[in-house]
Amino acid sequence: KKLLKIKLILKNSIYNQIQHLLELYPKTEWSGVAFYNKVKPDERGWTNTWELEAFFPLDLGSSAATEFSGEDELKFLDKVYKKHPKLEQCFNGLIHSHHGLSGGAFFSGTDTQQIEEAANKAVAALKN
Repeated sequence: KKLLKIKLILKNSIYNQIQHLLELYPKTEWSGVAFYNKVKPDERGWTNTWELEAFFPLDLGSSAATEFSGEDELKFLDKVYKKHPKLEQCFNGLIHSHHGLSGGAFFSGTDTQQIEEAANKAVAALKN
């Protein structure tokens, strides 16, 4: 498989928030909802560069995992969009820590499986 390189831009304020959570919970994974913007999309709307506009932690998990339900996410999004209407224009995704793993940011096997499942569900929904 050919790997597609994706670039994620973090403002200093976002980077500092992530660092704060990693320092606050050094042995516990956390996860939440993230809001992304495309950076310089091409004529078809494709881009390999994204900017993390905002994120909101929803779950403080365990030393090995973190998760939250789609129902919790939907309830949360209603509140976020009322308070921050600008975020409705962003692409919605996930963010979570891999606190105990070295080597920088990457997609774990679990992450890849979730991405594939979500993509297949999205394609099926578009076909209906």
